[in-house]
Amino acid sequence: VAPSASCVSIAQDRIAEKRFFVECAPSSGVMPAPHKTIASHADIDAIGDELLPGILKTVRMGYDGKGQVRVRTRDDVRAAFDAMKGVTCLLEKMLPLAYEVSVLTARGHDGTSVVYPIAENVHRDGILFTTTVPGPNVSAACARQAQDAARAIVAQLGYVGVLCIEFFVLADGTLVVNEMAPRPHNSGHWSMDACDVSQFHLQVRTLAGLPLVPPRQHSAAVMLNLLGDLWFAQGSERTPPWAQVLGLLERVAVQTRTEPSVALAPALPAQPEPPALPALIHSAIEPLIAAIRSSHDQQNQINAAMLHLASAIRSGMAARQLPGKKPHSRTPEELRLDEALERLNAGLSANAALASVHVEPDLQHQPATPTDAA
Repeated sequence: VAPSASCVSIAQDRIAEKRFFVECAPSSGVMPAPHKTIASHADIDAIGDELLPGILKTVRMGYDGKGQVRVRTRDDVRAAFDAMKGVTCLLEKMLPLAYEVSVLTARGHDGTSVVYPIAENVHRDGILFTTTVPGPNVSAACARQAQDAARAIVAQLGYVGVLCIEFFVLADGTLVVNEMAPRPHNSGHWSMDACDVSQFHLQVRTLAGLPLVPPRQHSAAVMLNLLGDLWFAQGSERTPPWAQVLGLLERVAVQTRTEPSVALAPALPAQPEPPALPALIHSAIEPLIAAIRSSHDQQNQINAAMLHLASAIRSGMAARQLPGKKPHSRTPEELRLDEALERLNAGLSANAALASVHVEPDLQHQPATPTDAA
């Protein structure tokens, strides 16, 4: 049976997981955050000042921010420990995070392993919010270190299957291993659309004993993690207006590519150093999510949010287009963005005919058909 019970049991217990990461450090080159087991009030009294402020986490059954409390003092730890009914916990020192990354790896029965490109993740309330690949802040050196560390960890674990390892990158560039998930991971779902081999393909190949294929990312990806509460508003079940959103997004993709002179929305303020394109997109996604979370009748909010997203994409591209720059001299990042937009257009054009989108009078057009999009 793969993965083995012993592998899964380590990932299910934070104490066992931290102990294993420490044992792996000589080969992986990374350590977990400073930590201490809290099983009694005596353990709380013995907490060293260097561990505070920190995060108190239940040893088992904690995920997506559940079973975690931020603490600054021993009194905070005591109150949180009592609120958790005295279950065994792990106190982990709070570190100066710059950003978070995850490494998705697959390992076969023969010990062969492959890794995906590094994913940079943003969490909200302990829950994954966005995943961006390539990560806008991830250096080549950081990517290599994280991938090498992941290979070493899965090798020492003797793991077979797909596994995700999450890391912290600190303000000084230090890489810290956080936790692992012994399964295909939500931060790897982007691989279904942006890679030639998805994490689920590799899971099948590892379990079937087939040769592993090194995954190749053919398109840049920004993944938004949507949870089930989007389907409920004020206690009643509903369906978010995907047809309208997708129809408008198809128009955004087409006009961004073919009509650069048309202003879809007011231009973003000029900046001396344009922010990374993923940051622009993230800021533009916020009103879209807020609109989807509200009533599906508020279509104007969704339209405005999508128009702002279009402006963010186009402004980011324009800010990076040097005067007189020829297509063949464009950077790999720009070429990947072009390819991503082409795929976006192709994938959404079929949905455009389903949409009935209201836009401002000076922009009013019928949604593009697959023929128009081509």
